[in-house]
Amino acid sequence: MLKREDFYSINQKTLERYYTNSKNRKRLYIYPELNAIVTARPSKTVRQYLYTEFRVNGSFLKRLLVRLYATVMLNSRGLLAAKSVVVHTDATKDTLIYPCNKKYRVFDFDKNEVSVIGKDGFPTIDLSREIEFRTHNHADFIPGLIRSSEQGYSEVIIDGCPVARTGERMTSLCDKAFAIWNEYIAPSVREIPAADYAKELHDQFQVLKNSLQELNKQVNDSQLDQLWEQLQNILQASQDNVPVGLSHGDLQAGNIWVENQTDKLYIIDWESWKNRSTWYDRALLYEGLRRTDGLEQYSTCRDLIHTTVLMEDIIFRMTELTTLPLDYGCAEFTAYINTLCGGTVHV
Repeated sequence: MLKREDFYSINQKTLERYYTNSKNRKRLYIYPELNAIVTARPSKTVRQYLYTEFRVNGSFLKRLLVRLYATVMLNSRGLLAAKSVVVHTDATKDTLIYPCNKKYRVFDFDKNEVSVIGKDGFPTIDLSREIEFRTHNHADFIPGLIRSSEQGYSEVIIDGCPVARTGERMTSLCDKAFAIWNEYIAPSVREIPAADYAKELHDQFQVLKNSLQELNKQVNDSQLDQLWEQLQNILQASQDNVPVGLSHGDLQAGNIWVENQTDKLYIIDWESWKNRSTWYDRALLYEGLRRTDGLEQYSTCRDLIHTTVLMEDIIFRMTELTTLPLDYGCAEFTAYINTLCGGTVHV
């Protein structure tokens, strides 16, 4: 974020907008390497949460060094912080502010609540979609909302960690979460002729292209059009059906959490939900579609499943691009299309 945007200015404006009811002024300290904003003396609970969040897989020495680094930084009373910010706030030692890509998570461990708010200058459509999904979908694995508004929402802090941090247990926990998710979406799944689904996707593609042009998002249109035409022709020619139903849209090990005491699983971050093929979430969770190695695997295959997933992923990334301000995301999207075209120009 420090490279992509004027983070410190955005951070100041975001926190000033969030903390509007306090008369107290307090200095908070920013640790970019830990992605954390805290008071000078964060509580043991805050420190323990960050130790868990930044727990890494690997050798004992690597884990020890990461823990040591976090301990030194958080116990420096702000002396080792990259910067500080002064705002009207009632933040206490139990407060942890966690900047994300397009939103902020403000933890209050004393109340056991986390508030999620939009980042200043960024559209709030993702927050609205998250609230919409969680208002109308209720299950044990979907965290409930305490309250919500146009500004964001609040929820209970999950006493656990992402399954991405669970080492040898990660695969089995992902399998369990995927089985729970498949059972939940089963009533929504319907078989659609591939040619009909190709038309649905193409209509979405055209709308998004127009939106990017209106937003002056500079992407390689000719390369994108060539790739899309190749994929669309394959899907249109297929005589098979595509199973389409409710999709999470970002189902990966970092968005599946396991509760410490009970091993209960939660799936979080619902802003990308919509109807897609049932193949899409599987590709994200098991085949690393968002990683370079996984993407290259998909870019060199042209069967029905790979083609459908790639078309859905292009639409996902174009949608993401429309929710970022200025020219944010353009370079990454161009690199993504270049990667696909580098191995896929032959049909």
